[in-house]
Amino acid sequence: MSITTPRLVILEIFLNTPNILDHAELMVLCKEHVNRITLYRTLHLFYEHHLLLKVPSSNGITKYLYRGLREDSRGGKLSQIPERKIHLICQDCGRIISVEHVKMPPIHLPKNFEPNFMDLIVNGKCRYCAK
Repeated sequence: MSITTPRLVILEIFLNTPNILDHAELMVLCKEHVNRITLYRTLHLFYEHHLLLKVPSSNGITKYLYRGLREDSRGGKLSQIPERKIHLICQDCGRIISVEHVKMPPIHLPKNFEPNFMDLIVNGKCRYCAK
């Protein structure tokens, strides 16, 4: 993936924003730096490279969550962060609680399929909105 100014702007937004974001919210944060089509293409590219996770919301709008990168212990290369991660997403306020290194029951996949990562999304209400 080549480095471009719009990609850096969008990546910077995800690195500095702890929330889950949709296209409209990203357009506001990008201001005049990125146009609508470039944003769509970049989100799709980041998703294809496992940098973003698509999260369906209760109102039908796709939101995006930055998955992040970590160094690979074998050679310093970058790779996806935790292979198993749970995202608890409040459908009222949008708060995300990401839980890493969770013991999840084994999932038996077909032998002809090799997963790169697994994410579990749990939609509900955070403790503040549930009150």
